[in-house]
Amino acid sequence: MIKFFRKIRQNLLTQGKTAKYFKYAIGEIVLVVIGILIALQINNWNEQRKESKLEFEMLNGLSNDLANNKMKIISMISRDSLIIAGNQHLLNLLKDNNSDFNDSLQFNFGNINRYDVFFPQSMAYESLKSKGFHTLRNDSLRTNIIELYDEIYFINSHIHELKGKIYIGSIEMMNKRLFTTKDIDHKVPNNFKELKKDTEFLNTLSHITAENENFQGYAKTMLNKTILVKKEIDNEIKKLNK
Repeated sequence: MIKFFRKIRQNLLTQGKTAKYFKYAIGEIVLVVIGILIALQINNWNEQRKESKLEFEMLNGLSNDLANNKMKIISMISRDSLIIAGNQHLLNLLKDNNSDFNDSLQFNFGNINRYDVFFPQSMAYESLKSKGFHTLRNDSLRTNIIELYDEIYFINSHIHELKGKIYIGSIEMMNKRLFTTKDIDHKVPNNFKELKKDTEFLNTLSHITAENENFQGYAKTMLNKTILVKKEIDNEIKKLNK
């Protein structure tokens, strides 16, 4: 009988130890899970910091590139505007039977088929492509940046080619009628009065002028788009700095 009660007592003691061990094990598991969750949270936080830093660097690079592109486009527009105005002036003079040549026209004649070009600065954009467009979290901004570089600037490269073709296609005709003086930008007509009746020359001059006006219109559109996208980028940078 005594042995029986001793066995019951031993079982109760054993059960008590098992319950305590079970509670301890549960506590250890909870602590491990909490530790893992904290580690994951810290890792996610670090990854977010890295992604935000990379996004900030990409946006800063794009903003700087677009600032340079803006100045380049303005310079091209300014240069081409002088050529267009000069060509229009020559067309008016050549239509005037009473007009005469004077030395101040040398620059205008020397720049009839000349042109300026714009090569976009795209180092930051190429870097963004290599890192992945997902680097930029603002969907609308990302779309506008891609459109600017892959559409607007891409069309500009074709305009550059067209300008070159117009120059090459007209240079021989121009050289037959115009004499180069002190430099390539200054020419005088072999016979100013004959030019007034020269249909080929007049048609070429009017065509070049019209084409340049079209190119100028696109350049202004490109400038406005560049300014708009840069403004969007700068606003996004301000948000990230808050």
